[in-house]
Amino acid sequence: MLLFKWETLNVWITPGGSLKLGETYEEAALRGLREETGLIVPALGPWVWSRSRIFRWNERLYDAKERFFLLRVLHFPVSSEGMEAEEREEAGTHHWWSVDELSASGEGFAPRRMAELLTPLIQGTIPTGPVETGT
Repeated sequence: MLLFKWETLNVWITPGGSLKLGETYEEAALRGLREETGLIVPALGPWVWSRSRIFRWNERLYDAKERFFLLRVLHFPVSSEGMEAEEREEAGTHHWWSVDELSASGEGFAPRRMAELLTPLIQGTIPTGPVETGT
């Protein structure tokens, strides 16, 4: 799984970002994927996880309603050229994680249960609706 290190919050996150006016979650996810990784795909897989959280970043409070989509890809060279300078500085470090690495790591992940939630997806078990991940 490709994750980015969010330095200020000291947590590894999936590629993605906020919705722009008029965008669907799917459109925002495809844009975020392109901007943050350089990967361009025509469509996403199913919406598999949901998460709601409130957090503070850059002295601003966010009320995030997150959707996670499944997308299976082969390892590819990541390009952060599409990121804004502030994003590149904050989340410029990336790593391809295996489930075993996620499980054994002492790092923080968002969502926290990422390894547990990822295991059935890797085994081919896709939920019939999005699973609430918790924090």
